[in-house]
Amino acid sequence: MNAVLKSIFHNGISPSEEIVPKDPEYRAVNRKIGEEERYFVQKLPPEDEERLEGLENLMSESASLYACECFAYGFRLGASLAGEFIHAKNSG
Repeated sequence: MNAVLKSIFHNGISPSEEIVPKDPEYRAVNRKIGEEERYFVQKLPPEDEERLEGLENLMSESASLYACECFAYGFRLGASLAGEFIHAKNSG
């Protein structure tokens, strides 16, 4: 069996853990997010700090669900393009 298929079957491929943008802007934005988070956490009472953490968890879950849909769309699009290419190659 193909190594990629085995890896998919055994949950060995995890795009969300493998993909880390190398764009310096990505790192800068995340650094700024961390700075802003620390600022607000210092200003909040403990019970609000917990709510902020809950909000961050929900936002992370939402982003993960969106990324999963983007990955699936990209995979389907790539498979469709490959199918058309193979069909065109066999037809012509």
